[in-house]
Amino acid sequence: MSTNRVCLPALIHVHYSLYKVLLIAFALSACNFNRADPKIVAQQREAKRREAVVKILTARLEASEEIQGEGIGISGTPSATYESFKLLDGLLSDTAWLQLTYSKSPVMRVYAYQALQKRNKAMTEEVKVRLSHDDASFTMTGGCTSMPNTVRGYVTGTLDSSLFIMVRQ
Repeated sequence: MSTNRVCLPALIHVHYSLYKVLLIAFALSACNFNRADPKIVAQQREAKRREAVVKILTARLEASEEIQGEGIGISGTPSATYESFKLLDGLLSDTAWLQLTYSKSPVMRVYAYQALQKRNKAMTEEVKVRLSHDDASFTMTGGCTSMPNTVRGYVTGTLDSSLFIMVRQ
């Protein structure tokens, strides 16, 4: 006869107790999963706000038909477009600016190029090569002066004289 006999009722009792402990542990952990960490919730809320602001500022720049300096007119009235650019510059990464150099808007492409010029010289060279073939036109306004330009002219530092002939007509 074997001395290693296990009493069946005792085995059932141990199994049932283990089941109860696991069930209670699972229920407690489920309660903790339903409570979101306030810091994470605040970070998510801030990220959504930031994303909304970026969308608004990006849309404003893409809708603009001119690159504006910091001040416009004799009195140097602050430019809403330039302010949008400055705010966006503080919010976007170099990679995001690089993506905006592919925008449909020539104004956005130039503003994106400006941002990259200040931040990431390596990326700027790559973008400059691509944009140096871009003949889309826009107007540059600063102070009391407005003049036509092309994306190509802006990134290569030249002005296309044919644009001035069009203006004179």
